[in-house]
Amino acid sequence: MEQVNQLNTNWTINLPSDTTLANVIALSGERIFSGCSDNNVYIHDKETQKETARFTGHQDYLHAIRVAGDRLFSAGEDGSVRCWDVRAPGDKPISVILPFKNAALERKHFGKWVGSLDVSPNGEWLVCGGGPRLSVWHLTSGKCVHICDSPNVAHVAQYVPSDPSSIIFAGNGNQVTTWKLGGTAEASSSFSCQLDSSIDNIFSIAYHNYADLDYNLSSFSGDSFKIELCKNGKYIDSELFIS
Repeated sequence: MEQVNQLNTNWTINLPSDTTLANVIALSGERIFSGCSDNNVYIHDKETQKETARFTGHQDYLHAIRVAGDRLFSAGEDGSVRCWDVRAPGDKPISVILPFKNAALERKHFGKWVGSLDVSPNGEWLVCGGGPRLSVWHLTSGKCVHICDSPNVAHVAQYVPSDPSSIIFAGNGNQVTTWKLGGTAEASSSFSCQLDSSIDNIFSIAYHNYADLDYNLSSFSGDSFKIELCKNGKYIDSELFIS
């Protein structure tokens, strides 16, 4: 008889009700952040599993959250990206960004939802997108400073850890794009490279820099039984099959 490995549950986190879904989670130190279907973000203590804070204000369910020091960023179906001070839970965010109200970003045929976001390593810039075009925002001024244009929606976007001037993103349309900002602050320019994927909708990207071996490894997954692997952002050179 085939032996089946079983996982034992050590502990669980209880959300407010059985109908509250945790759409996205993030870990930071001893805290677990959950962006949920009831439009709220919850913080639980990892040791006690008790709720320690919640953030309210979104008008629809959450798609993405990021933690950067004492700041929490959340984005959802209501089209807003909200910045919170994790030390001051409640319904008053530090700032709110509404990409769908920017005429250069708006795409009514895709909707206003924001499904992807990330914060630059220095904490000064935010990239977000979904229905609206993927865009880079200056957090201090709240202004959109760059557009990473693509005809597709972005389900996932993140800064490249080994190169903070680059953003890798994907969604529908069978493509993974790396967008790079070049030049200087006075005369900036940008360019992008694209990889053709066999996955129709990509929802997750993992990136790791192997400094000792001098190469970067990226993996992409989505609505497919395969996980694609790519070295140095040049071409997809292998696949893992999930059975």
